[in-house]
Amino acid sequence: MWRPERVALCSASELYGGAEEFIRTLATYLKRETSVRPLALLLEEGPLASRLRTEGIEVECIGSRWRYDPRMVGRVVEVIGRRRIQVLHTHGYKANLICGLAGKLCGVKVVKTEHGHSEPMAAWPASGSR
Repeated sequence: MWRPERVALCSASELYGGAEEFIRTLATYLKRETSVRPLALLLEEGPLASRLRTEGIEVECIGSRWRYDPRMVGRVVEVIGRRRIQVLHTHGYKANLICGLAGKLCGVKVVKTEHGHSEPMAAWPASGSR
């Protein structure tokens, strides 16, 4: 059975919330309990980067000049090659878009996790109720 050695956990990381706490928990678990060497591949420097470094997790921040800088895809492609990433695990819309595209261009496996789906509108009746 194939088991990856290098997994990049990708996030925009502009804020710190539930998705970022999930990434921190997963990264520390992978580092301590498995043979996987996680890399936090973050689109922006922020609180998640600081917390992961404190936990001894490798962090690489891409950075950009503006919110949806298309050059970020190329920067992620470069990191994937240099760090020999085998699997990208993306979290959130921005990372799903940018890192997911870069992963496909490199031919690595991509796992996308959505966080924080919207709740149904309160004015809409629940299915099956009248």
